[in-house]
Amino acid sequence: MSSTYEIEPKNRDSGDYSDTEGILRFRRIRVERQEVLLGDSDPMICLYGQDIIVAGKGGGLVKSHDGGISWGTTRTIPGMLPDDKLCALGVDANDRLMVATWSEEALSIQFSDDGAVTFGSPVTVHAPAGPGTAPGRFITCERQLLLFLNTAVFASKDHGANWSKLTDLPAGWSHLRPTVLSDGTMVGTALVDEVERGIRHTFFVNSPDGGKTWQDRCCVTRKGEIPGDLLELDNGHLALTYGQESNPYGARAIVSSDGGKTWDNLVYVLTVGRWNGTTREPRTKKTKAASGVASMLSTDGVILSAFDRGPTVNPTDGIGNQAAIGVVRWTTEGLEKPPLFYPSLWTDKADKNGYLDNGLVRMRPDDRFEGGDYIEPYEMMAYHRLPAEQLHFPDVGSKGVVLCRHPDGSLLCTSRVPILYSSTDEGRTWQQTATVERVGNHPFTFGFGITSRGTLLVSCGDRMPGTSSPSRGYIARSEDGGRSWQHIQLAPHPIQYVAGGEANRTIELSDGTLLMACDGWIHEDRKGYTGEVLLRSSDDGRTWGDPTVMPPGCFESNMLELPSGTLLMATRYQRWAYSQDLFRKHTTLEHFLDKPRLLDYGTWNPPSQNMIGWGRFKNEAILLSQDRGRNWTTPTFVTRLHECSADVVLLPDGKVVLTYDEKGGVCGSRGLVSSDGGLTWEQEIYVLCWGHSGRTSSVVRKDGSILTLLAGVEESGARGTIWRPQ
Repeated sequence: MSSTYEIEPKNRDSGDYSDTEGILRFRRIRVERQEVLLGDSDPMICLYGQDIIVAGKGGGLVKSHDGGISWGTTRTIPGMLPDDKLCALGVDANDRLMVATWSEEALSIQFSDDGAVTFGSPVTVHAPAGPGTAPGRFITCERQLLLFLNTAVFASKDHGANWSKLTDLPAGWSHLRPTVLSDGTMVGTALVDEVERGIRHTFFVNSPDGGKTWQDRCCVTRKGEIPGDLLELDNGHLALTYGQESNPYGARAIVSSDGGKTWDNLVYVLTVGRWNGTTREPRTKKTKAASGVASMLSTDGVILSAFDRGPTVNPTDGIGNQAAIGVVRWTTEGLEKPPLFYPSLWTDKADKNGYLDNGLVRMRPDDRFEGGDYIEPYEMMAYHRLPAEQLHFPDVGSKGVVLCRHPDGSLLCTSRVPILYSSTDEGRTWQQTATVERVGNHPFTFGFGITSRGTLLVSCGDRMPGTSSPSRGYIARSEDGGRSWQHIQLAPHPIQYVAGGEANRTIELSDGTLLMACDGWIHEDRKGYTGEVLLRSSDDGRTWGDPTVMPPGCFESNMLELPSGTLLMATRYQRWAYSQDLFRKHTTLEHFLDKPRLLDYGTWNPPSQNMIGWGRFKNEAILLSQDRGRNWTTPTFVTRLHECSADVVLLPDGKVVLTYDEKGGVCGSRGLVSSDGGLTWEQEIYVLCWGHSGRTSSVVRKDGSILTLLAGVEESGARGTIWRPQ
């Protein structure tokens, strides 16, 4: 058997995301998911009569009588000893449930005629002890039972009474769980692991002789993506579910429409094993890495995939520090589900434009109470890869980085670290050019801008925690590229605090007016926000005034003047846990007797309290102004909860691009696109990079591409992505 393997360059990287090239563009599709088996892992799944059975290696077993919509109580397979491990599950031609268990002593196979209530005497298979941790598979082929168990194949010609080894898999092969297609062809996927050659990939193979030999090897996944099950769908397409061994871990699926010769660029994220959510509360639970998956096709054409959730990190989160197996019901096009609504708006009525509106904010129904890319129990993401460049700048800036273009064509940035960096090659390399002189008590940078005359403006404020004194704001102004600085104190009126946020870009409007967002600080008694203030300068930043007070909740805003003269603002709109825009368990609604109750409203249970920090809820919202920032529209949410803060840039073709920080799930920077000046936004989202939560800042490069920098929390340095919306 030949040991030559062809691996496409695109498959050499591991996981969803490449640290060197590529971004993801995803859409959300509706699914149904729930945890069904606590305290177990390495899922197995099969159809037994009209029942669907899910089991784990610990012997836990659970049934569904309605196609996986609801599940019964967990039971343990009778006769399993503490050291026994369940390693295969299936049904034979006589409708008997089969289980294979192994211990250090033996591999045993048992049969049940009553759905795992009782089993007959075990049949011992002469096999090496410890066949591996990967679950295997039973199949019936050519009037014999076959058991594929990690690296070996066993066969029985007498209905399971006796077993013998049919063959060993080739060296380096494992995780082979084949299927027999409707035309009788046996196909499968195997993990080929050859360390010395850098191979750890899933290969598609077929067998012309009932599992003895395998041929036509074709690499179908990236490195470290471990095969689960291969399914033939009702339309004849093949679906491969697999586990991903790298961050963000979890279960995935890809589809082939030509019998496995080629595979689509669309990847379905069934679950995320490191940051998966639970259905007991809407807020995500951080979990340890997990990637196991097993799948089957139900009688109604819906795919059921059982997956490892991974042990939760926090042992006091209500389910303990234990692993769990979940199930997701899905199709490649997405399930049909009822429309969503947003409980904290106290309304489920959408206006003629499809928005929910409570008079304070507007929101798309899908932008519900939870954040993150793919953590809701009724959805998952499906993405495809796009070309991009990924850059790393370990010594440039920190959180709060702001990118600006100088009139001489170079790019400049600064951040919490009071250093200016410059790039003359459109952001590929950076050099330190100056140090920013800041004044005040514990000065803190919250903004940066460059005027058309080349004047540098760094806005900063005092950090005075634990006091009731107003925070003073300042402008550090330089006309000589940062060699010398003039310091201008900002009047605190009409707000008491200043400089609570960061990463604001000071902009120059077409009439020469400079516009700066001064973040309001949080009241020390934590009763709310003072409101952001916009200050103006008409003398190149020497003096500031003519304020506009934004609604309380606007924070860390960035603005963009459109060709029409409309001013677009992206703001981190946030509010307190006990404000009107609220998330609470239904048991606490007695505090709001004047509001409509949301009990028993039929689709999903009301969300529990989802607190960040002291109980802040944050979405990125868009506001528009037709009078240069003096009056603004009602904030319209464009991201989910805890997806902020953002930057906005204008592309040469007129599209507006919003880049923002994903604070939930696996974090990192994301992108949204609007083709109508911010009135509506595309539903597909760009994953620019995984990484720490922080701030993003973007600039349009001279060739029309975008450079987005992400500077993470509590770390120096930044990550850069050079990309183009599709």
